[in-house]
Amino acid sequence: MSEMRAHVERQEFEQALDAVVTVECHTADPRELATILLNKAQCCRVLGKFDEAHAACDRALDRSKGNDEDTVDGWIVKTDILIGERRWSDALSVIESSLRCYPELERAQQLLRKAELLGNLSKHAEVISVLRDLHEDSDFYEHQIAWIHHSLGVSYGETGEWDNAFQHLIKAECQHLPEVHRANNSLWLAHAAARQRDFLSAKAHLLNALAEAKHSNVDLWTDVYESLANVSRELGDEKEAARYGKLWKTSKENKT
Repeated sequence: MSEMRAHVERQEFEQALDAVVTVECHTADPRELATILLNKAQCCRVLGKFDEAHAACDRALDRSKGNDEDTVDGWIVKTDILIGERRWSDALSVIESSLRCYPELERAQQLLRKAELLGNLSKHAEVISVLRDLHEDSDFYEHQIAWIHHSLGVSYGETGEWDNAFQHLIKAECQHLPEVHRANNSLWLAHAAARQRDFLSAKAHLLNALAEAKHSNVDLWTDVYESLANVSRELGDEKEAARYGKLWKTSKENKT
């Protein structure tokens, strides 16, 4: 197992998988074998070998019956595999069917994953329902609280509740929101400001989104340029609107 862990730490997943297979053949203890199989499933998932990942995970779950901790680990890995396949509905079904198995903190973490999957499925009212009761939980890390506020802001925006959206997006901005979400948070703040016809603030948020997108290499160029063109037009700056319109067109062509 130590050899496998060393390979994983170096992101040598093919070698890690070889090491797991070797250990698997010489392990009789059911709990230890379940752990080995889950490690095998995760290596297969990272390598895109999803059928093998499911097979290993299912075998681990079979050997975990009667042990809640091992069963919980198996459901987490099963969800990881389905997310890797972008099978949002199936991953959501696994989380919903296994929630009762989780201890309190782990259950809260799975509710966060449930909310993210619901967002992927554009079920924004359900995202709000799940997250509303979680966002003040003191057991979450600060970056998770920020993500909760961001997700609530986006979901409120998607449902047209722009005042609520703005409040949560501002809270997300003021906390340690993970870098990968910052550009999108600024973009949604711009949408909220534009809905309030505060186009100067909207433009400032859009320029922040542009800077964050460049910094974190997040592909939001097309949306940001389009919004900048629209906001510039609302501010009466046709020259800027035309410039951002050209950038939007170029960005759109590059995406296709």
